[in-house]
Amino acid sequence: MERKIQKISNSYLVSLPIEWIKTFKLGKGDKIYYDVLSSGTLLLSGQKHAKKHPQKGILYNEESFERDFFRLYLYGYDFITIRIKNQNQARKIHNYLEQFINVEIIEEDQHHIEVNNYDIDTITPKKCFRRIFFLTGNMYDKLKEIFSASDARQKERLKSELKETDKRLSAFYFILIRDVRKHFSNWNFLKEEESLTRYMDLRMAAEKLERIGDLIIFLSELKKPFADKQATLIDEIFAFNKAAVFAFLKNDCAEADKLYKKADEWINDFEVRDDIFQYNVVEIIKYIKDILNLTGGNVQKTCNLLSL
Repeated sequence: MERKIQKISNSYLVSLPIEWIKTFKLGKGDKIYYDVLSSGTLLLSGQKHAKKHPQKGILYNEESFERDFFRLYLYGYDFITIRIKNQNQARKIHNYLEQFINVEIIEEDQHHIEVNNYDIDTITPKKCFRRIFFLTGNMYDKLKEIFSASDARQKERLKSELKETDKRLSAFYFILIRDVRKHFSNWNFLKEEESLTRYMDLRMAAEKLERIGDLIIFLSELKKPFADKQATLIDEIFAFNKAAVFAFLKNDCAEADKLYKKADEWINDFEVRDDIFQYNVVEIIKYIKDILNLTGGNVQKTCNLLSL
C-alpha cells in the first residue's frame, strides 16, 4: 500500500487509510502517535500505549504443567499461580523454575505457589545473545577439562558444573525468545538499535547456540577415553564458532562466506562418520554454518535455512 505526499503551504500531508481510521475510531482533532526507527520506518498508532495491567494465570500441576507454564511465560503473564497437592510436587516445581532467570517465587503455602514473571529491561535481545555465546564458550572449556580429568569424582563434579552452565544458557535463551516476541507485539517497546528482521536472526542464531550446548552435554557423557587430539579439536571448533558469531554480529558477509567454505572443507575431512565423537562434532559445525547463513548478504543461504 502506498500514499502520495501532498504539499499545502509549508506543510507536507499524507492521507490515512479509511479502514485504519475506523479501526481506531478516529475523527477530526483526534491525536495519533508515531515513532521513527533507525531504518527510516515510520510507525503510527491510533492510541497511546497505556500502562499495562498485570496479567494473571492459574495452572494446576498436571502432566501438561511445564508446557502450560512455558506458554504463559512466553506470553508475558506477570503473575502465575500454580496449584499443588503435596510437597513432592512443590519440590519438582522448584527445580523446574530454576531454569528461568526472571521468575521469582513471591508466595507459597501447602496449596499453591505464586511466581512473578518480571521484565529485565536492561537485557536487550542482542545482550542476551552475547551472554548465550559467552556461556557456550564456558561449556567448550568445561568439556576440555572433563576430557583431561583423570579422577572420577573430579569428572563428575565438572559434568555437574557443565549442566548448570547449560541451564543458565537455556534461561537466557528463554528471555531472548520472550523479548523478541515482545518486540513484535508491542511497537512502543521497539528501540532504534535493531530492525525486526535482525531480532528474528538473533533468535534463530541463539537457538543454534542452545543446540550446540546440548551436543556438548552429550559429548561429556561419552564413556570412551579421549585423546589429546580431540581436546585440540574442541579448541579449534570453539575458535571457529567464535569467528562465526563475530561475523554474524558485524554482518561481515565476506568473512561469513570464507568461514562457510572452511566449514564445508572441515566436514568433508571427517571420513569416519560412524565414530560418535566425530558425528557430533560435524553436527556442531552444521549449527555454526546455520549461524553464518543468517549473516547479512547471504540471502540465498538464509532463504534455504528458513524453508527447512
